[in-house]
Amino acid sequence: MFAVAALGMATVFTIQHASAQFRAGVGCSAEKIDSLSEAASLEELQCKCFNKCPTPTPSPSPLLPPSANAVACEQGKLIAWLDNHGVYGGQLDPSIYDDQVDWIVGGKLSTKKRSEIAKEEEDFRKVYPVQTYTTKSSSAAVVGGQCVLTQRLDVHKQRSNGREVFGTFRIVFGIRTNVDPPRIVQQYIDVLSGR
Repeated sequence: MFAVAALGMATVFTIQHASAQFRAGVGCSAEKIDSLSEAASLEELQCKCFNKCPTPTPSPSPLLPPSANAVACEQGKLIAWLDNHGVYGGQLDPSIYDDQVDWIVGGKLSTKKRSEIAKEEEDFRKVYPVQTYTTKSSSAAVVGGQCVLTQRLDVHKQRSNGREVFGTFRIVFGIRTNVDPPRIVQQYIDVLSGR
């Protein structure tokens, strides 16, 4: 699922190793990208490169308690929620995505509709019917009024012809947890290694 956006790209660039021309092409200087740590969050990337810095949001009114179905910004609950909706190789439920999602792969920002994500995922899973994701590290935090889950995953995929692909990804999900049901509004994918 996480490599959907990379499907069809002849070359995948990581943030740390993208060429200066590619960096300029996405509107982010080499210095800005190089100043980000490998553990940089989606918000840090957007703020540094695209001037989309989070603004403080007012605290929710105590008269409007969160829905019982809302997902708390807790790492374990978020991972279980994503897994239950097929993000880690199961049958993806595209309803967990917002109508429009900020989609960033290797520093390149685009906006995808929920229907596009569903179609790309369907096509991707035809090519890679077997997918296994192993979590190496995870963290969750509230940033700018939205929940951000950052994960480092080892990925094993097998093509329908039997060819295997291995890689390590950093995935950052920006999730609105204060709505019922919760929605992924941003997804950042950085390929750290692959073979």
